[in-house]
Amino acid sequence: MNDSSRPAAFLLRRRSALPRGQSLVEFALSISFLLLVFSGAVDLGRAYFFWIQVQSAASDGTQWAAAYPDCIANDTDSQSGSPDNCQGSNSILERVLNEDTYLNRNDYVCVKAIISHNGVILADPSNLQRGDDVEIRTKFQVRLVTPIMRGLFGDTLAIYGDVHETIRGVLGVTPPSSCEGTIGSCGGVTPSIPRMVSWTSP
Repeated sequence: MNDSSRPAAFLLRRRSALPRGQSLVEFALSISFLLLVFSGAVDLGRAYFFWIQVQSAASDGTQWAAAYPDCIANDTDSQSGSPDNCQGSNSILERVLNEDTYLNRNDYVCVKAIISHNGVILADPSNLQRGDDVEIRTKFQVRLVTPIMRGLFGDTLAIYGDVHETIRGVLGVTPPSSCEGTIGSCGGVTPSIPRMVSWTSP
């Protein structure tokens, strides 16, 4: 092979190596994007599933509060307060926490009942009347499982439940019976958080 053919052969070998390097770079970029999409699909899908469950739990608590407005005063406490028939598994808090076994009750941050009359929030639940609006707000922490989403959002993602219902019960009418003993002996889960923290705006 003469000297004039050497540069041409070198260029041919170099050109044949370029597509291999280009394919490797394209694959690295594509796999990074696909991992991000997969991580988002897994964790955001779980968050959406939990949001549906939290909404359902808040709905159960709201239905209970609308039927038995005397229990609204115990919205964040299942172990004390009056009337007695609104304690334990008959409390709004326990109706929310025990609604779904898929939800870890320790991941609830707060549960709060808000009463409003003609759009004005009532500070004292004893002033409510039939036809007023009761709103149950819940805040739940979803634990993220994929490293990419945890790097972007932290270890948990907060989701909120918010359900309204018109009060149809009257004060003085309490649930037919209250559970004696532990919540677990009445078919519920023994509470590990007897008192929830006060509601704070997101």
